[in-house]
Amino acid sequence: LMKTDLLLQSPVVHASRLEADVLCACLFPEQIDPSLIARLDQGIVNDTLPSEAWRQLPYLCTVAPDLPFSAQARRTIASMQRHTLARSLVHLTLVSRTAEALHDRGMPVVTLKGLPLLDTVYPGASTRPAADADLLFINGETFAEYAPALEELGWSCRNEGTTTSQWRGSSGAEIDVHRFIRDWFCSSMLRAGFVRDWRWVEGQRVRLPVPSAEALMMHVMLHGTLYSPSDTNSRWVLAAALLLRHTPDL
Repeated sequence: LMKTDLLLQSPVVHASRLEADVLCACLFPEQIDPSLIARLDQGIVNDTLPSEAWRQLPYLCTVAPDLPFSAQARRTIASMQRHTLARSLVHLTLVSRTAEALHDRGMPVVTLKGLPLLDTVYPGASTRPAADADLLFINGETFAEYAPALEELGWSCRNEGTTTSQWRGSSGAEIDVHRFIRDWFCSSMLRAGFVRDWRWVEGQRVRLPVPSAEALMMHVMLHGTLYSPSDTNSRWVLAAALLLRHTPDL
């Protein structure tokens, strides 16, 4: 209860009490209040859970697999985990191919947020739902410079925004291309920490360009704290906590 109250008092964590309770359960699964499971079960069955609570369920049920959910709730959670796994694998595969092709064109990119987190601190590709993948052009190419390359690689632009542009590819994959307007301050760290190596993720060998742990933490915190108070954004706290646990000397 004290942990939840501390989260709700934070000026940079915008969450309902249930969302904050779920976040604390993810961070401290050995201390889960049985009453939380009853509230979650009811919300799952009635489809009334707030968005951030839904998005953290796959992780919670992976680190605490024996929670006493009803059969109906368990079926819903299992379906969500399967969908999350399938979508994650699509993004891993297509983003890996795209990053390789862009690198060959002299336009290196680095992945941000979801895919590097999935590859390092989350326990599996079924545990972190994501609508899209996030890319940053290392050399700061403008939209006019990188758009033709993405189009040639099979991506179509859905929206050109001020700080990001949204693209859709095959199999329903989507990417957000970030610009230095938001990320400029960590560009030197991204350059220093940029790596391209083969990794086995959920049985697939993919080549992910990922930032250093320091740059990833900076971007996670920046992205989370830039939300407006009307948005819910508690999941960034989980990502930051997992990064700290995975890299204790961060």
